[in-house]
Amino acid sequence: MRSALLGLKYWIDQPGLDAMCYFTENHQLVWHTAELLAGQTFADAVFTNTGWRGRQHQQHGETLALEWLTRKLIGGYSEFDSNAYLAVDVLALTTLVEFAENTRLVELAAGLLDKTLFTLAANSWRGAHVSAHGRSYVQTQRTARLEETASIMWLCWGVGALNHATLPATVLATARRYVLPAPIADAGVLLEEWLGRQRYRGTYRLANDLLEREYSSDLVVYKTPDVMLSSVQDYRPGLPGLQEHVWGATLGPETQVYVTHAPNDAIHSSARPNAWAGNRVLPRVRQHRNVVLAVYRVPRDDPMGFTHGWFPLWTFDEWVPQGPWLAGRVGDGYVALGTSGGCRVLQHGPNAQQEVRGGNVWVCVVGRRAVDGSFAEFVVGLGSPEFAADGVDYRGLSLHWDLPFTVDGSPVVPPPVHIDNPLCQVPLGANEMRVGSHVISLLEGRKL
Repeated sequence: MRSALLGLKYWIDQPGLDAMCYFTENHQLVWHTAELLAGQTFADAVFTNTGWRGRQHQQHGETLALEWLTRKLIGGYSEFDSNAYLAVDVLALTTLVEFAENTRLVELAAGLLDKTLFTLAANSWRGAHVSAHGRSYVQTQRTARLEETASIMWLCWGVGALNHATLPATVLATARRYVLPAPIADAGVLLEEWLGRQRYRGTYRLANDLLEREYSSDLVVYKTPDVMLSSVQDYRPGLPGLQEHVWGATLGPETQVYVTHAPNDAIHSSARPNAWAGNRVLPRVRQHRNVVLAVYRVPRDDPMGFTHGWFPLWTFDEWVPQGPWLAGRVGDGYVALGTSGGCRVLQHGPNAQQEVRGGNVWVCVVGRRAVDGSFAEFVVGLGSPEFAADGVDYRGLSLHWDLPFTVDGSPVVPPPVHIDNPLCQVPLGANEMRVGSHVISLLEGRKL
């Protein structure tokens, strides 16, 4: 486990360690872990940046880490399913389990690590962590092989990719106290069909997060052996976006299809949001099994003034435009992206044959040969959505900006679940979760 301490050395060496809480919330546990382990290791030494002895830093770090772990274990992460920050959390959680002296802290960390790895398995597809994300980056939306979580999945259930983000996987691989429960490892094996829901709820703290309000997310994941479709339901629609990846379809590591409201034409991470990661204004999005409806409200003074889709034609085995649709096939998996007036594929520039333009209302449908027949039959069966300026009606689904989402005329109210999928069902407010024979207390974690 020496690699874990080396991985945290950068954080431990920073000045002002006692105040390292003003940072993105999903990163805070790294600071708390660094402080308590540095204090635990050098208990009698005086830290010159604060004047505290090590044991004072250990106690301070333990207090902050216990509070953070307790909130996240019961409520979930604010930056839900980030393919960047889940890896950071796995590094910190494993390090706590391996090295912390506080038994309660170790048990909470073990329980949250179990839960985090299970949701990573549940919300990924063939080793690609391609669910909707509370934070994401352009490079991982171009290829899932670069996701920071890919090496974790490669280690834990044999799919994914071994890439540059090796620290979390190395810490897990060399762990002695933490052993991945078999039912969680088995969750990484793809079932024939999967429909899952994950609802996170929590509260930001002004002193630590520079925010004081509740956070929430409602993630839906539909996947088969051939395709995956995921979205976060009505996530703060109409408000400014950051780096949220609110919906997308996936047929392969490089075959990711999604739409954003671009605030600029940048693709680097210094612009947040940018052309492809995040949205200037967050849309209304609802999903019903294999269909996503998305309505974008573009302000009149928007200097860019459009939404655009990512549909990399070069990654498909075949593709075809059909009325309002652009449809593609990879193996036995299908996807169709539709918008009013049809999808116009850009033919020039850096995104030629990859970027599509259309209206501000979009429909995405996924299918597979085993259910929908041949690709040609899938395309013929798509039908025609009824697009309006403020929404769309399609196959009994209706989503308009100021109206409830309905299915066959009935409003859809999200069920009161925390986690609900073929392997695990946890009602909101429950005190434990079960994955097969494995039990995790959402109040106490897991004993080792």
